[in-house]
Amino acid sequence: MLRYGRVGISGTDYVPTVPVKSKVESDIRQITSAYETATSRALELFCYITYNHLFWNGNKRTALMTANKLLITQGCGFLTIKDKDMPSFNELLSDMYNTGSNGDLKRFLYDNALFGLEL
Repeated sequence: MLRYGRVGISGTDYVPTVPVKSKVESDIRQITSAYETATSRALELFCYITYNHLFWNGNKRTALMTANKLLITQGCGFLTIKDKDMPSFNELLSDMYNTGSNGDLKRFLYDNALFGLEL
């Protein structure tokens, strides 16, 4: 169930808008059709779910599972963030919340968290 109230993100001034089901569905359809590769779709979807904080909790876990479902079913490996990479991941996540730009986070995930295939 999508959250229906206001939330804040610790460590940032970013306050995600309350998600509207029809807009979320439209956004996800756009993401899954606009990006050429399954990897690009998965990384964008991960950032979308995380940034928009669609649920009361578990947004990063849900985003990771959703991205992995896309990647695995397309034979493109899987995403996992190693313990040693958590500080960098968290910094880039905060940057995404503060700027609204997900390019650096997607590059980091591609370079450091994508496994199970030969790049």
